[in-house]
Amino acid sequence: MSADVIQRAVDGLNRGDLDAYAAAFRPDATRGVPGVREMVPASVVLDVLRELQAAFEGLHLEPLLVLESGDHVVVRWRTTGTHTRPYQGIAPTNRGVETESCDIYEFRDGLVARSWAYADPAEVSDQLGSGAPS
Repeated sequence: MSADVIQRAVDGLNRGDLDAYAAAFRPDATRGVPGVREMVPASVVLDVLRELQAAFEGLHLEPLLVLESGDHVVVRWRTTGTHTRPYQGIAPTNRGVETESCDIYEFRDGLVARSWAYADPAEVSDQLGSGAPS
């Protein structure tokens, strides 16, 4: 099942193993992200995840809902962590953050070929008290 591939990838991410996460994606995989018109390559997604892992101690993704249909998997996530290092120009606050998001994954040959993230990009900065507009 494709949902199992996603769960194994996120289990790896939760252990801090980005290689295990990346193994679920085709080398040419792309991702749609809020606020960016063009699909971005998987390498950019991995860079963002590295930044999040560095800035948020105990970064953890928990699936709240998983739906699978044909070549697609949809997951609603809860993400938690503690802001212990600088993140996007925000000095460490030692505040816990909790966000919810939704991802759609499209599979080809057993790996993610494309995905789309749906989240509020200001949610983390709002919780950190950066004063960024919502």
